[in-house]
Amino acid sequence: MSNDTFRAECRAREEAARGQQADESACGTCRNNVANGKQVEHDGCARRTLLMEAPDMPSYEVLIGMDMAEREALPARFHVPVFDDLGKPNAWLCRVCWTEGVVTSWPCNTAMKHGAKVFTPIYDAELQQERQAKELAELTAQVARLSAENAELERALAPGSAPSRACCAATRSSPRPPRTTSASSSPS
Repeated sequence: MSNDTFRAECRAREEAARGQQADESACGTCRNNVANGKQVEHDGCARRTLLMEAPDMPSYEVLIGMDMAEREALPARFHVPVFDDLGKPNAWLCRVCWTEGVVTSWPCNTAMKHGAKVFTPIYDAELQQERQAKELAELTAQVARLSAENAELERALAPGSAPSRACCAATRSSPRPPRTTSASSSPS
């Protein structure tokens, strides 16, 4: 197969796949064509893939506090490409694999390792975000409960205060080590 034949076949496949779906801002003609099972007429009316970062993507401030090994260990959905048009030469870089003065071209090692998992459907990312929010709420409630218990114990153990029944009940339920008496030798 010659190079020209290969390119012609690729172009034909692209044209056949182009315009299977119309974009939301497509013209009426293209919308009607798609509704009737035809292709869109205008390239601008065809729906394009949009690469968005995951909704639970760590913020810049969180990423600053991580070292490179921690960043590489982040889930694959965070290792998406970002285009750097300020650098020379322009390049696609990994959104999370960078440190002070060092950037990693995309695909980074994590993206190469996980392949298509980098491009997570938005539904999966939203589910993960909901799980994290639920876990955070549970941990916050647990911290509040433990802080209240700690404050109660501190009040009970404060000098000059009478211990509350809750404190006494808590100390009675925990076993105490037996007291041992040792013969003390006093110098004479």
